[in-house]
Amino acid sequence: MPYRLWKVRFLCTDQACKNPLSSGGFHRQVRDIDRFYNLVTETLICSKCCRSYLSWNRDIVEQLDMAHRSEFRVILTPRYACDIRVICLLWNEV
Repeated sequence: MPYRLWKVRFLCTDQACKNPLSSGGFHRQVRDIDRFYNLVTETLICSKCCRSYLSWNRDIVEQLDMAHRSEFRVILTPRYACDIRVICLLWNEV
């Protein structure tokens, strides 16, 4: 939860907007190699253009410095989540 925990301010990624984003939270279940675990993440919302982003969205993560980016070990989509260890195994199978 970079907005609440690290107090990082994000901007809307829409070129015409660039409004500061505000936060809302939800839980996500993540698949790891040997287990599932729960992840608390944020939905960042633009009050001007009404767009919403997961805090793990690539455009949002790119607004962080490299030290904070390294904390994002999960590939997250609006429906599914997968730990980076599973992704590495899949890459090795290809």
